[in-house]
Amino acid sequence: MNREELIQKYVRFFNFIHTLLRADSSPFYRVIAYTLEIYKQWELCRFRAVGLPLLMLENIIPPLSRRDDEFESKLLASETIIHNSNLIPSSFSWGTITFSHGSKQCKRTFRFLKCQLLPRTVLTICSETLFNVRNHLSTNTFRRLHPSTPVVFRMTDFANSHEYPEAEKLVVSFLKSSMVSWTSDEAKRALEIFFRTPRFLKKYDVVTVDIAKQPSCTREFDMKDTLRFRVVSVEGKSVDTSEEFDGVFIVSLTTTVYEVESISTFAPPSQLKSFIPAELGATYSVVPPGMRLYFQKILSWIQPFLYEVRPDLQPIFILNGASGCGITFLLSAVANFTGLGFLSVDCYDLVSNVQSHIVAASKGLSKLIENNAPCVVELFNSEVLSSDGDGIDSTQIFCVLSKTLYTLTAKTKYPVILVFSTSNIDSFKHNFITLALQRLSIDKPDEKEKRQLLEWLASKNNLHLNSDSKEFLMSQTSSFLLGDLERLICSS
Repeated sequence: MNREELIQKYVRFFNFIHTLLRADSSPFYRVIAYTLEIYKQWELCRFRAVGLPLLMLENIIPPLSRRDDEFESKLLASETIIHNSNLIPSSFSWGTITFSHGSKQCKRTFRFLKCQLLPRTVLTICSETLFNVRNHLSTNTFRRLHPSTPVVFRMTDFANSHEYPEAEKLVVSFLKSSMVSWTSDEAKRALEIFFRTPRFLKKYDVVTVDIAKQPSCTREFDMKDTLRFRVVSVEGKSVDTSEEFDGVFIVSLTTTVYEVESISTFAPPSQLKSFIPAELGATYSVVPPGMRLYFQKILSWIQPFLYEVRPDLQPIFILNGASGCGITFLLSAVANFTGLGFLSVDCYDLVSNVQSHIVAASKGLSKLIENNAPCVVELFNSEVLSSDGDGIDSTQIFCVLSKTLYTLTAKTKYPVILVFSTSNIDSFKHNFITLALQRLSIDKPDEKEKRQLLEWLASKNNLHLNSDSKEFLMSQTSSFLLGDLERLICSS
């Protein structure tokens, strides 16, 4: 008998004693009840929640719920927990969980599906739903809850079925960082397409609209950034004020949607770009294998600033690499992975031989960043900031820009990560280098990394490359970097 079975045996014994003595208020009974409560708390604290992308869950869940309608199973993917534990009695398939951290609480009802392949201490849940739960529990609006922060949860209600109330009115606020390439009319049109499939939403949820993946979507939004919005309020036809109601409504085309002023806040992180169930090998992550070390390094720089305020440190970094090596791609991937916006600014726009123009450009940069925070900002062609000539004084530029950046990071409540990118770090003056906390050089890919890049790009664009095609491309693209390879694959 293993340790867990032994514990379960003792629990059954304690429950038996509990039944016998439940009318008794003796010290012995209180000890038994207290012991049971300790075990229950331990049982709830030993689980680790793992977030999976909704796209992946939509393909995993139907086989696990064989007797259910496939469309309904996919529909409920965001509200499903897959487990291999005794969290919920086997006679029930729905349960309400109350999550808590400090004084904050969040209640949500989930459908539970059992999978024997999972470790007994792991729960899988939609990553966006998990993000929203943790977001609800964050005690600092302008910082995210650290992943290692324990969240206490307790099961409250069990049921064999659950019906979500239909939303009559939905008020949303688009995230400023996601509205850079969208007009208001385009965003409304995207929401209309998005809600053709019913969605489960709760007040203050932040939602990603993967519009290009909607089955009824045309290619009109192919070149757009990912659209995200926050639920300001959601109301049903009849207001349920009971304690059991978790605040989640089902939103569809029958719901009237209103838009209010855009806001700044964190977005759900993007962890996976594609999932093809027929071929697991076709699944590809946010970065190709050859660039993961760079990705992890940059991520390690940025993450501390997402979870706590660091007034003693300015999040300014330098990336060096040949044009087309993938610096912008890496920073964009890190921003998506961490739920931050991404801006790319040409430093030539900040350079002038007239001081008033430099000041005006710096103020414009500051306003742009403030409007899109929290975000990662790439300042590319940054070597130009250190060049003198044609009446340009790099020292003057440094004084104005450094003051602007320090003021910006100090007064902006949300984290702003600033990255100078350059193809010639040797031309940087010492004063600019001292601004940065860290520096990193992106090297040209070797043959193995280039092969991985080709395979990743082909998978990303749903292209099949046989071995002969790969060898031919490898031989013809010896000097190509990521940008060149991407243009080549996309054009094919």
